[in-house]
Amino acid sequence: MERRGRKPKADRDDATAKTGNKRKTPGQPKAAATRTSGDSPLHPYFSDIEAPPPKVSRDSQTQVGDSASDSDTKRPVPFLNEALVQLRQRDPAMGPLIDRHGPPACFLGPSGDPFHALCRTIVYQQLAGKAAATIFGRFTDLYIKTTSEADGKVDIGTGVTLTPEPLLSLSIEELRSVGLSNQKANYIQNVARYFSTGQVTASSIAEMNDETLIKELTSIKGVGLWTVQMFMMFTLKRANVLPVGDLGVRKGFMKHFKLKALPNAREMETLAGPWDPFRSLACCYMWRVADTQDTMMD
Repeated sequence: MERRGRKPKADRDDATAKTGNKRKTPGQPKAAATRTSGDSPLHPYFSDIEAPPPKVSRDSQTQVGDSASDSDTKRPVPFLNEALVQLRQRDPAMGPLIDRHGPPACFLGPSGDPFHALCRTIVYQQLAGKAAATIFGRFTDLYIKTTSEADGKVDIGTGVTLTPEPLLSLSIEELRSVGLSNQKANYIQNVARYFSTGQVTASSIAEMNDETLIKELTSIKGVGLWTVQMFMMFTLKRANVLPVGDLGVRKGFMKHFKLKALPNAREMETLAGPWDPFRSLACCYMWRVADTQDTMMD
């Protein structure tokens, strides 16, 4: 069981480690502030991926994505409408959250590229959203300068999809020059080496069940359980992920269920029982609850 309030070791940025946090590579940008328990617990992806979501009617006959103006980039995943209806029925306190925030925008649109998404998630580990977005932007600029070929794919906010080979040509010092910690630079190259061998592909990842996928990806040094869970939710759009080690989700549980303390993993599994098999969507609302005054505690 993970230690309460902390990410698994492989998922933590080394800014809090005893070594490597005071030295600065010449020309390296100022280190970004890490997220702490006092920072906004809302998942950093929401700050630059989620646009204001469309509202969804409490009437189960109103379907998200039925408008003729919907584009492929905002078309909902197949289970979204059923999930919202079921969450309302099984947890009455979820209804006001759905009314206020609409369907989670991360479940609108196609799945992302696995390699690109894992690199991005590593960059975002333990960083505030704006700081992480800045570093990821520099990281992407470095990638563009390194390769002269464009693959034509588009990623929200960057306009390019990362591939392993150009990243493997970069040194750790070059990766650190954009603001990455030494650990994160090494982790990204670990992921690049793993994908470059062809051991995993986008199609093989899509075919793995959650348990198999977690076992496969956590074998890469630097990719821990939290990273894979975020990857499954935001990139693969899997419906039933419950990240019990995420501090924001735990805070959301505490407010939503009127608890006196942060719940542990076993308590969260029990409380989330009625949400099964749509726990991923429910957790998106728990991030909202943790970050705002959305609560039924009055």
